[in-house]
Amino acid sequence: MARVPTRTKPGRNGRPRTRTDGTTGVGETVLANGLKLLTLERHDVPIVTVMIWYRVGSAREEEGRTGLAHFLEHLMFKGTDRYKKGEIDRLTQRLGATNNAMTSRDCTCYYFNLPAGDWLPALEIEANRMRRCRFPPGEVELERSVVLEEIGRNEDSPYGALDTAVFAAAYSTHPYRHPILGWRDDLAGVRRGAIREFYDRHYHPSNAFVVMAGDFATPQAVQAVERLFARIPPGPRPDRPVRTESRAKGEKRVAVRMDVQVPKVQILFRTVPGNHADDRVLDVVASLLSDGRSSLLFRRLVEERRLMTDVDTVNDTKVEDGVFWIYGTIHPEVHPDRGVDEVVRCLERIATQGPSVRALAQAKNQSEADFLYNWEKVFNQAYLVGKSELLGDLDRLGRYTKDVQSVTAADVRRVVSEYLGPDRMTVGLLLPERRCASGAPARSPSMNPVRARRSAGGPDARREPEVVALLRQGRS
Repeated sequence: MARVPTRTKPGRNGRPRTRTDGTTGVGETVLANGLKLLTLERHDVPIVTVMIWYRVGSAREEEGRTGLAHFLEHLMFKGTDRYKKGEIDRLTQRLGATNNAMTSRDCTCYYFNLPAGDWLPALEIEANRMRRCRFPPGEVELERSVVLEEIGRNEDSPYGALDTAVFAAAYSTHPYRHPILGWRDDLAGVRRGAIREFYDRHYHPSNAFVVMAGDFATPQAVQAVERLFARIPPGPRPDRPVRTESRAKGEKRVAVRMDVQVPKVQILFRTVPGNHADDRVLDVVASLLSDGRSSLLFRRLVEERRLMTDVDTVNDTKVEDGVFWIYGTIHPEVHPDRGVDEVVRCLERIATQGPSVRALAQAKNQSEADFLYNWEKVFNQAYLVGKSELLGDLDRLGRYTKDVQSVTAADVRRVVSEYLGPDRMTVGLLLPERRCASGAPARSPSMNPVRARRSAGGPDARREPEVVALLRQGRS
């Protein structure tokens, strides 16, 4: 297949030149200041999605200053030198459009869904607030209250608390261990100057790319992006060293006690970066384990052994260190350890025996169907193009179905054995609160070995399409 180039040389007149991938139809244009524009025309529906991605998420935050990426996402809507507070949303509504933003561990993304023909205001807004946000002190304090309230809601969320505990246990030093929303104490004490410094360091053309998908013409989009963004200085050279953390062997386990009726379990395995070839194999493994009633974990844990009432998996792709999740609800009459032990036995069986021919074919077809289903909608296309660029593997879109269908039983055995072994897992248990003799809840154990507190920031994706899960992390 034709490969989307990582850089685009200027044309004869010095203007940027667009290269188009022959398989996916994705066009790539790079301005002199480093800003990249990725375009995907689709003229069957009168909709355009405009996104701008910044290569900064919670993983780029410093110890003691967590939550800045998400806090800044909120403040980007609070006024610039051109748009007053609330004006971006009012303009969006007048166009019959929608806008929002989302922060993950690896990125911050702002997006608009607009009627065809009305996409230019989205680019004008993003070009303006890339460098012209004001951050009025009063708005910083108001939005601090909003973010702290959001953290509070997640502190009371069973899965939010469990996610935080599991991530903090799985990573000792890597910033993936911090919740996306940040720790409460850090957000309560962060100063406006620190927010401005974070903005000045990361919000520049050299650290961003624009994605457009839908009913528009690429030449007009390139012209508009060049006119609006080309004069913005590239900014400081992005400092994105790949940070690794050794995967110490041995199971890790944390327990969280909250007001729940039945125990839940969440198992995390650290795997590979999203541009690694084994990432696609892990997609197939996720389908093999939990897609449908005939999948291995569902059949064994729910229907045959009745150890769990539900079970699911997700291959949570990340830039530096992917995560494979297995999570479910323990049957009320079963000790949680029995459910975890049976998960381990199922994985060991796949590592030694491999999947059946029929089960593997079914899992590959389901993985391909999930991808093609997501690819049907304009927003999802823009999101998948952006996510692939973020992972440094844009041409994965054109080869995804081929890669999935080429997965063999030997690939599955090798990947499960290498990444999903019992000595590589972090187990999180959400347990009903113990009660003292007086009936009052007993004190819960510390969930974080460094900070004994709960906070938000769950997996970046559940088993549902990840675009839906990421949307739920957007502004309140």
